[in-house]
Amino acid sequence: MLDIRIEKTKNPKAKPDFVNNPPEFGTVTTDHMFVMDYNPEQGWHDPRIVPYGPFEVEPICMSFHYAQEIYEGMKAFKSKDGNPLLFRPDMNAKRFQRSARRVMIPEIPVEDYLQAVYEFVKVEKDWIPTEPATSLYMRPVCFATQSSVGVEVSSEYKFFIVACPVKAYHTEFSSEDSCWVETEYSRASGGGTGGDKCGCNYANTLLPQTLAEEKGYVEVVFTDSVEHKWIGEISASNIMFVIDGKVVTPELDGTILPGITRDSILHLCREWGIPCEERKISVDELKETLKNGKCTEAMSLGTAVVIEPIGSFGFADEGRLTVGDGEVGPVSRRLYETILAIQHGEEKGPEGWVVELK
Repeated sequence: MLDIRIEKTKNPKAKPDFVNNPPEFGTVTTDHMFVMDYNPEQGWHDPRIVPYGPFEVEPICMSFHYAQEIYEGMKAFKSKDGNPLLFRPDMNAKRFQRSARRVMIPEIPVEDYLQAVYEFVKVEKDWIPTEPATSLYMRPVCFATQSSVGVEVSSEYKFFIVACPVKAYHTEFSSEDSCWVETEYSRASGGGTGGDKCGCNYANTLLPQTLAEEKGYVEVVFTDSVEHKWIGEISASNIMFVIDGKVVTPELDGTILPGITRDSILHLCREWGIPCEERKISVDELKETLKNGKCTEAMSLGTAVVIEPIGSFGFADEGRLTVGDGEVGPVSRRLYETILAIQHGEEKGPEGWVVELK
């Protein structure tokens, strides 16, 4: 069990006005941050919650040069009684361990990760917004801090958690989002880090994302790096379809992040008796089912967006094809409303999904 030292700020910040002047997603931070350090002699040590502020690191800090870094994304909500609510935080803790293992960062025990998150949220609970479509978005991060430009595993690390009160990326649940199907640039390859939560996975999506926006599309859905034949995931989220009445999503092949929202949706579908399947989905199948009307719904999903319906896809050889009738489908809407209700404590979800902090 961690012995967490707490140092409260003497200069609290003004909280954002979500009604009249909502901040851009992830631009306003709370008063404090959790920090913990690692070295070979002490292991993970000096856990503390301190006033938010910058870190001082050397220019030859190894994470700058070799991207030995991982992170998570989590949200806190507030119950009717004013208590913080967390959605499946144990899943984040376990994924953080898997990501750490992949890039040779010393793992943080699940119970220590959860204790750090819980204590941090309790300190910052007044920052959890209660306006519609808002939450406290938390970003746990671990990065190498050893000073060296040698290509090796770092011996020193810093783990920290910061939080931002945010409004949802999209406040209207609509099918206006569109995806360009990318068959030139790749997001991840077999044996790489695509299935882990590493910052380096996202930098290489920025150019194709920008090019897609220039074509008039909101998002990019990437294909496999070998044949560019199989659907993978969107720049920063998983993807799902409703094809012939069945919920279908690409299988986890090591290049796709095992999303917690993704897992939750599959669980709910099975519980409700909605057929669902994790399998390979080819670009040709997607085109064909869009043209013949068998693909009636598509959605991006992740912690930040929750569920965002996709109204159309763009292909280099076919142009833009509409999903179903172009409107939000019943499966997407039911899943979206149910997950939000569970996260806010308005509806009881499966055992252990919501942790209430008192």
